Amino acid sequence: MIFFIMQHLLINDQYIGIRMDSRLLEIIVCPKCKGALYFNESNKELICTLDRLGYPVRYGIPVLLEKQARLITTNENN
Repeated sequence: MIFFIMQHLLINDQYIGIRMDSRLLEIIVCPKCKGALYFNESNKELICTLDRLGYPVRYGIPVLLEKQARLITTNENN
């Protein structure tokens, strides 16, 4: 089975962002706590609210490595 993880959005050949495939969010979990993740479009990160970690999405591919995750501060509005 092939999943399309991200869709790159273009308008008039101008790159405007990416969209996460909702099917992916149904099957992947935080590698640290196994909790649910949600996609923060503005930061291009998969967010674990339990661990307060933001996993980067690079070239449309989620990087689910704890060493690559960013600690989310308490004053951020995610």
